[in-house]
Amino acid sequence: MKEYILVFAPPGVGLSKAVEKLAGELDAELADIEGEIKKDPEIRQALEAIRATFLTPINMETLTHNLPRTVISKLWKDSVARCLEKLKDSDKSVRILSGHLIYYSGKRSEFYSVVDRDCFFLKAVGQVILKPTCVLLLIDDIYDMYTRLPDLYSPDQIESFLRKLQRDINIDASMLSKDRLSSLTFGWEVRNLLHLLSWRHLEPIVAENLALQLGARFLAWPVKQFIEPIKSYLKNSEATAIYLSHPITDPRNERNESEQWPAFTTNEINKLQETFSAEGITLVMPTGIDELRFQVRNHQYTGVLEARWPLVSAEETKILYSRPDNVQDIHYSTLLKPQYWDFQEKNLFPLGENEYTQALRSEVNAFLQVLVREIEAQISSRDFLFIYHTKGLIVYRPYYAKEPRPTFSGGVDAEVRLWEDIVQLGEQRFIAFVHFKNDVTSMLRSKKEGILQEFTDTVWGLLAKKYYIGRNTIANMVESRGNITEIENILNKANIAQTDRKKLKTGFCENWKQGKIELLEKYLNDTVEVEEKLTGVWILENFDLLRAEAKNIANFLRSGTPRGNTWEEQIESLFPDDLITT
Repeated sequence: MKEYILVFAPPGVGLSKAVEKLAGELDAELADIEGEIKKDPEIRQALEAIRATFLTPINMETLTHNLPRTVISKLWKDSVARCLEKLKDSDKSVRILSGHLIYYSGKRSEFYSVVDRDCFFLKAVGQVILKPTCVLLLIDDIYDMYTRLPDLYSPDQIESFLRKLQRDINIDASMLSKDRLSSLTFGWEVRNLLHLLSWRHLEPIVAENLALQLGARFLAWPVKQFIEPIKSYLKNSEATAIYLSHPITDPRNERNESEQWPAFTTNEINKLQETFSAEGITLVMPTGIDELRFQVRNHQYTGVLEARWPLVSAEETKILYSRPDNVQDIHYSTLLKPQYWDFQEKNLFPLGENEYTQALRSEVNAFLQVLVREIEAQISSRDFLFIYHTKGLIVYRPYYAKEPRPTFSGGVDAEVRLWEDIVQLGEQRFIAFVHFKNDVTSMLRSKKEGILQEFTDTVWGLLAKKYYIGRNTIANMVESRGNITEIENILNKANIAQTDRKKLKTGFCENWKQGKIELLEKYLNDTVEVEEKLTGVWILENFDLLRAEAKNIANFLRSGTPRGNTWEEQIESLFPDDLITT
């Protein structure tokens, strides 16, 4: 079957370079909507008709800035029709049509979409010749996007922005101090980033809805990921896409304290995509986008961006990402450092550290709080979008932390809860929990006295299936574990018949062991309330053993077997008695 793939991206993602890489790997026929629009002779006529000022070659910003959306709509439809004719005539097994779903007119300050679902079908004599099989949305960090759009967000706009302020609040901007100018230009820059975040937020909404209307698969894919997994996904309509959920804040904090990323990051997480790709799993990684990394000093945001999560590969030929032109620092450390506008030089210049006033620091902090909240909101909606459109989760080392933690990290727990909601409503999706033994040990020890109460409830639940027995009796039995005389005394004190007493005594050890297994399983699977067959649990010593188990985990995520690595057989070493009785 021939694949016909729609590839979209918000502005600034570097769509043309990314899709060219993808088409090259897939040996696909490629057509681009905006590229075809710019070839249309009607665009010059339309611009001349409204007496617009423009330069050649004409770009899309010039068109969307000047022309009404009704004209853009017609140009878009004509372009798609020509693109489909080109794709129809290709003998290649994969065809790609690329473009943008949301346009923006700077002249009118409006976002809009001219997408028409029916235009993506090619029909002849009542039959559909081309029908999209997949919608792929490429995304990237907001800082890369911003840097790739120097014309749209040009510093040339600052002076007119300051002149407008001058009129609005009756100040002479040219007479302001450097720190006051820095505050105003910082607000302008944050406004630009918020504007671009809004734009990027709209594109997935339209893309997801379009895929639904077309009856096509949908997947969002950060460009800072390997090409091979997405290549496999696009070539095979039965391919399994899985979302990877793992702690992010804790390893980042370790990096910020030591200035070195922990092995968890570089030697584990960044190797998982290749590891599972070899087993036919397309793993979607949340760290393909990494924006929430603002430096804090004295309880305030400084404007410095900390290092981003390391790229999965330093070789850009292996990933869809291409570094923006003239960018040396992919972390964009100083992108949000305050700068002031020099009216004579007509340019921005960085403010020296000794020129910062406390007022400016407070204003920078206030502006960045707004930006941080918007980025946080997009993290949630984006990661949930990944979960909605993948077939399951790998939850990797959710208890990982420098200091032992008694619960899953907050972000991982939220993602597990969404998966739980989806499957509770009838969808069959699998979830694989992968733990390292040392994480499990640390987690259990961090729970302290809480284990005794939960273990008592678990054992009581087991015994209550067979006997009518009070919790207090079970609590006394649990606290006296290991001393038969004390257990007999407890049983003798309880109002229990001799035959029932003997059954409890003989079955106590097995109930104790089963209680540990059931309680630990709740800790390992985040107490999800779903059919057992949908969850698998692995407890491993190290990453090498994870690689050895990757095939089994992949098989489970596809078919539901095997449901783990029989960790229950290790229960005595994993969950020693002293954690309950001390």
